[in-house]
Amino acid sequence: MKLGNPEISLAVSDIKASLAFYEALGFKRVEGAEAEKWVVVAQSDLRIGLYQGHVDANSLTFFGGDIEAIAVKLHEAGFELKQSPETEEDGSSGAKAVDPDGNLIYFNT
Repeated sequence: MKLGNPEISLAVSDIKASLAFYEALGFKRVEGAEAEKWVVVAQSDLRIGLYQGHVDANSLTFFGGDIEAIAVKLHEAGFELKQSPETEEDGSSGAKAVDPDGNLIYFNT
């Protein structure tokens, strides 16, 4: 089962301040635009998405995985999804789960 590429997704209140903070730590912008209020920064293999008004909570995100297979596997293991796979506004497919400690895990194609 392919989970996809991991990213830590952070809900931020000020995209410019957050971007400046992570750039000071040596992260480089790899995607997004401040005007659209989202930017992805990276350092080595670590990607952090900074989202102002785009996500409700901090989460662990996997992009590019097999959403349907993930949903089936979690269901077979006795876990229910917070959001079943569905088509999102941008045409991608997304699903959400919550781990046993309440952490949001988001899967998106």
